[in-house]
Amino acid sequence: MNTPLRWIGTMLLAGAVATFIFDLFGQALSPLAGQARLAPTGLATATLTNVSQWVGLGIGSVEEAETAVTAAEAEVANTRGGAKRRAEQALTLAQARLTAAQAEAAGDTAAFAAAEEEVRSAKRRVDSGYFGRSGWSHFVHFVMVGLIAYPLGWILFARPAWLAVAPGLHWIVPGLVYGVALWVFALYFMAHLIAGNPPFLGFGNITWVALVGHVLFALTVAGIVEARHPAEPSPV
Repeated sequence: MNTPLRWIGTMLLAGAVATFIFDLFGQALSPLAGQARLAPTGLATATLTNVSQWVGLGIGSVEEAETAVTAAEAEVANTRGGAKRRAEQALTLAQARLTAAQAEAAGDTAAFAAAEEEVRSAKRRVDSGYFGRSGWSHFVHFVMVGLIAYPLGWILFARPAWLAVAPGLHWIVPGLVYGVALWVFALYFMAHLIAGNPPFLGFGNITWVALVGHVLFALTVAGIVEARHPAEPSPV
């Protein structure tokens, strides 16, 4: 029966199976065959890091920056091991923010611009370490993208377009098209425009491995959806 709960179940099932196949191919089968290894969590980390730059650099006032430096220095003095490196990166960021705040307070535009760039660089290192370490990049890859966004894109957009324009086509054909569209979205929009990598990752070996991976993902989603909802309209 075409109910919202059944469609949600289909989305989650299709996303889970498709993500497994995508990772199996990209992180196991492809390297075993001597080809590139896909790193979707690395791309997610880079994307989150760059997006965090848009939120703001957190420079604040001189007094706030001085307080942050003092706290960061204490943290460096009181930590050991791997945590010490993270504390040192946080101290570098706090010091860069203090320099920027002092330049802004003094009205020195050139010094502030240089200091702002130092803040941006230090913040990128801190954020990259945090997103890679905390599990957010895995959450984005497995849950937000794999379980929800990509399967939902098929169910709500690609599938209705196929059924409206060419319902006589076998689902494999629009599934292939959707896979290529996901590949373009991931390697141009996300990897290039958001994460700052070369377009399509430079059209190297990893580019074509990613193409196959995204097509496999899309075909898996399309196949599961059509198996569970044959001849049913999408819930839109």
